[in-house]
Amino acid sequence: MFPTRNMLFFSLLLPILFVDTTRRKFLDARMEENIMSGEKGFTLIEILVASVILTMAISIATISYREYVLSLNTQRKYENIYVSVLTLANKMEEKKLNGIGFFTEKGKINGINYVIKARRVAAKRNYRINVDDARRIGVFYIYLYRIEIKIDEKIFVLYKTSFRKIG
Repeated sequence: MFPTRNMLFFSLLLPILFVDTTRRKFLDARMEENIMSGEKGFTLIEILVASVILTMAISIATISYREYVLSLNTQRKYENIYVSVLTLANKMEEKKLNGIGFFTEKGKINGINYVIKARRVAAKRNYRINVDDARRIGVFYIYLYRIEIKIDEKIFVLYKTSFRKIG
């Protein structure tokens, strides 16, 4: 007798059903064991809430880090400008501007373009006595200069005095 199609189908399906029912019984027993022992798993809502909170924390941290980097770059830029202005101011202090009416200088320092404009504001004749240095006794012209240092579209102003001996 040859097996019919239905017999063949049930003969193949029976082991699968048996395994499935055995597996189901095992899982049911395991679930009861977990419930009785007080173990709990996470629900889908708990996992979603946790992931939303984590996503918000990461986005806030990213935004904060970007702001920190921008402020750090701005701070470095202004530090560079400050050092450049101090360097140029020292350079102008050392420069002899005796009697010059107007002075302009352009250049680049620390990677920043600058323009220096020095203009004589006043010149007065005065008598000066200096006990320490005999060369500084006599009549002098005293000059006051307004010096503008333009760096990165910002203008810094300082004043300098200089003198020149007459005669």
